[in-house]
Amino acid sequence: MNLSSRCMRTSVARMLEKHSPLFNGMVTRVKVLQNGSDLSRGFAELCEELFQRDEVSWAKIVALFAFAARLALHCSEHADLGGDARVFDVASALAQFAVERLTPFLQRNGGWVRKEILILARLGDNGEGFGWEG
Repeated sequence: MNLSSRCMRTSVARMLEKHSPLFNGMVTRVKVLQNGSDLSRGFAELCEELFQRDEVSWAKIVALFAFAARLALHCSEHADLGGDARVFDVASALAQFAVERLTPFLQRNGGWVRKEILILARLGDNGEGFGWEG
């Protein structure tokens, strides 16, 4: 796994740990396991709230991936209710939102791999993981 991937993974894990009740509440709002629920629509609505006024930052990007990770985990934990099959829907909804809403920000800010992030990641590599700046 490359340094940027490790940085994102660790940042998402930290955010999930620090803000678990918030992400659990967001998952509840999507109502992913109810009959007739539209996961893509529910996911997109919550993401729109997160990125209000088109404000994109690295912290919000980490929050987006943390939300998707928590939602996918919720789905996989409820395989008996058909949630396991919804994990791919979560990944698809995340990919669609990322392409539509994050691409301009990423293009303006050097993409996923930025010198500043990699330096910060290396400095933070003390066995505790990495962190995003911004």
